[in-house]
Amino acid sequence: MRHPFLKGFLSIILLILLIDSSYTYYYKINELSANDGVFKDFRESILFHNTQLLWKRQYYKGQQHKNNPFLRLKMAYYTVKKGDTLNNITRRLYLDTDTLISLNALSSPYDIYEGKEILIPNMRGIIHEIKQTTHLRSLSARYQIPDAILYSINKLKDEELYQGQKLFIPYKKLSKQHKQYFSRGIFLLPVSGRLTSGFGLRIDPFNNRWTFHGGVDIAAKTGTLVHASQAGQVIFSGYMGGYGKLIIVRHKYGYNTFYGHLSKRLYRKGHWVRKGQVIGKVGSTGRCTGPHLHFEIRRFNLRKNPLKFTHF
Repeated sequence: MRHPFLKGFLSIILLILLIDSSYTYYYKINELSANDGVFKDFRESILFHNTQLLWKRQYYKGQQHKNNPFLRLKMAYYTVKKGDTLNNITRRLYLDTDTLISLNALSSPYDIYEGKEILIPNMRGIIHEIKQTTHLRSLSARYQIPDAILYSINKLKDEELYQGQKLFIPYKKLSKQHKQYFSRGIFLLPVSGRLTSGFGLRIDPFNNRWTFHGGVDIAAKTGTLVHASQAGQVIFSGYMGGYGKLIIVRHKYGYNTFYGHLSKRLYRKGHWVRKGQVIGKVGSTGRCTGPHLHFEIRRFNLRKNPLKFTHF
């Protein structure tokens, strides 16, 4: 069972992913049915925007957008019910999967589960995070959307955009590469061996108590080559407590991979590595019972089950 504090914390994280919450309107969808007034209103709004391509029609007529009620971004909470999937939620709302993946920072189809709170917008689109200070015009040119539309939808106060700011980009889709990260199999299994401990609750071999295991353990002989699961930059290479000799690689879209209990580390912090490149060797350093690789996948520092991202 998920702790209620964790559920609330994740909801707050979702809010942070959005545009300035002071300028966004929040509602609650209780069921994906026309009997639910908010669901009905949102679906009609999404369908209207999808069919009318409102911003293009008005832009080329020279109309102003800053006070256009049709371009007001609204958000609704929905608590996932038993049997819900990403595809059936988007299908009922006339949304696309890219919208919910981006808006809710979903890492895989398994991130949709009973009891999870997700955010639903009243139009299709994706979240864009500003990497460095820029002007609204540059974002407008990149996405081929009038700057007045972006200004209106995101309720901006200034056309100067700052690092870390998140904007909603209407009617745009995720890159092919981002979608591949969402699909299972984008990460390589880093070592050949035998799975000895899975992800989740297990009996701790040192104290015989139930504890949470945040990765998977793959048994292999000392010195077996360990490969980078995906291309990225080494952000840690050293000794870390129970992990022993550890390498952490940062990848795109908020992912990090951890390679623990190594006998040898082949790269230092700051180095870039390719997918499949040898980065270390299996060992038994740190808190472990024998030679194996402890492998973790995290997204935004939340541990994910590696078996859902690799082909074991």
